Amino acid sequence: MDLGNWISLGGFIVAVGVVLVATGKAVSKLDYIEKAISTIQGEIKIIPLLDERIKAIQRQISGIWTRKFTVSNSPLSLNTYGKKILKVSGIKKVIEEHYKEILEDVRILKPKTALQGQESIIAIVLKFKLDENLKTILENGAFESGVDVDTVLAVGAIDIRDKMLEDIGFNINDLKDESLS
Repeated sequence: MDLGNWISLGGFIVAVGVVLVATGKAVSKLDYIEKAISTIQGEIKIIPLLDERIKAIQRQISGIWTRKFTVSNSPLSLNTYGKKILKVSGIKKVIEEHYKEILEDVRILKPKTALQGQESIIAIVLKFKLDENLKTILENGAFESGVDVDTVLAVGAIDIRDKMLEDIGFNINDLKDESLS
């Protein structure tokens, strides 16, 4: 073998060595990525549990919040303060104008219980704050009544709750007879 062949062989050996080192680093990075993915998958499994906890806390806060403008019995009804908000804020007119739309949205959700119906009505009405066409009316109503927009909307939802529950098939008199109050 002449010198040129030895140089070629040496170059080939160096090239193989570089490829092996690079492959080792790539395999090491793949192991790291696999471990990271495994960790992330474990964290993702916790998300539904956290979501349920958050929903439970939201229900508890909502219960405390609604006591401010409702009589604390079942089913909920507006207290004197809630009736004042209803009158001063102008929400009754807004709700009346959108009643059919709210009713259709509640029917789509197909609540199986009166409580699910009530929660659906409130959730749908609360989304009105996202409607740019209603924003000024709602904000003015909230300002005039001295509360926030969510409270104005919740008062409007509670006001139509009984009629709407009847419109989707619940008998309100039966529900009132069965209540704990």
